[in-house]
Amino acid sequence: DENMVVSAVLLQVALQLVALLCLGLPSVAVETDTAAPVVEITIPCYNEESRFPMQEYVEFVARTQKSTSYEVRFLFVNDGSTDNTLDLLQQLTSRFPQRFRVLYLADNVGKAEAVRRGMLESLKTSASTAPDKFTSHAPDFVGFWDGDLATPLDEIDNFLLIFTHQVNIEMVLGSRVALLGRNISRQVSASCCVEPSLFLKR
Repeated sequence: DENMVVSAVLLQVALQLVALLCLGLPSVAVETDTAAPVVEITIPCYNEESRFPMQEYVEFVARTQKSTSYEVRFLFVNDGSTDNTLDLLQQLTSRFPQRFRVLYLADNVGKAEAVRRGMLESLKTSASTAPDKFTSHAPDFVGFWDGDLATPLDEIDNFLLIFTHQVNIEMVLGSRVALLGRNISRQVSASCCVEPSLFLKR
């Protein structure tokens, strides 16, 4: 009987799907209209001209600008720099206006305060007040990163994976720790402030 054959085939397919789920194998991704999560990272900058890794930022954007997994944006806080740091940051914003922007502080307020102001700027971003494409989507995650990329930008993936696989997690912190066989040297002025990288779920 043709109906019995069709029923048997459907039953077999259903059993195979159940088996795959029980084995914990990855399921096939289904496209949806949901926008990719937006990440906005605050980066404090003070007199970074001699050590600013511009090419690494450019290469990161080039690798990820077509990503459908998430959208990464950067908010540089120019913390009263007296060298050409602002010029470098403006070069990035003019080249990739949808990925980079600059918050300018006339006076040097220190790394911790620069991070705080940048994070507040990111958190107040909303679609209702956004005049341009950069801010047309309020960030789903906000965080901060060291401008000299002591933590490589590729680690952003690992931070976001933690949020994806552990939905109860609200904060992910990255820190340099002394492991066996490794040596970490810090300047006193750079070790009393904030850790190299942090992500928060909005």
